Amino acid sequence: MAAASLSAHPMSPGVTSMGFLSAQLLFPSLLPQPPLLATELRCQCVKTTQGIHHSNMAKVEVIPAGPSCANVEVIVTLKNGKNVCLNPDAPRVKKLIEKMLNG
Repeated sequence: MAAASLSAHPMSPGVTSMGFLSAQLLFPSLLPQPPLLATELRCQCVKTTQGIHHSNMAKVEVIPAGPSCANVEVIVTLKNGKNVCLNPDAPRVKKLIEKMLNG
């Protein structure tokens, strides 16, 4: 009889664990969430173009290959605010990167 009353008691470890498990399954948003990563873990450029005229460029960013993306990525922000990915193997893009590196 004592065993039956122990498992039915609200402070019993079995009941408390089941209650917490049920709460986790029913209300996952109430539980602490892991922090969001600050960077994407994949390539940013899906489609590339061969070149953009330099008068339309506001900013050029070269992202080297790394653990999140095996490709070198060249992302140009245009003066109108749009981002365009350039093909880093295109001759015009190579020349642009070379000019950036030399000054």
